[in-house]
Amino acid sequence: MSHIDLQSYYELNFALVQFHKYSLTEIENWIPWERDLYVDMLKAHIETEKLKAQLLIASVLGLLGPAFDSDPD
Repeated sequence: MSHIDLQSYYELNFALVQFHKYSLTEIENWIPWERDLYVDMLKAHIETEKLKAQLLIASVLGLLGPAFDSDPD
């Protein structure tokens, strides 16, 4: 993260505070490698949750049958 510009730094801080419930004090007390680690772990967690949601949607749509199939063929 030490290579990001100032605007990106503040946007990331804002997202961590608003959407992921970290405190600004907590974030600012992280050392740079610790910040990178937490952000990477958060990205991996978000991707995992996104994939779980996609699988759930696919399984629900599969259970609903062909009337809800998005592919008409």
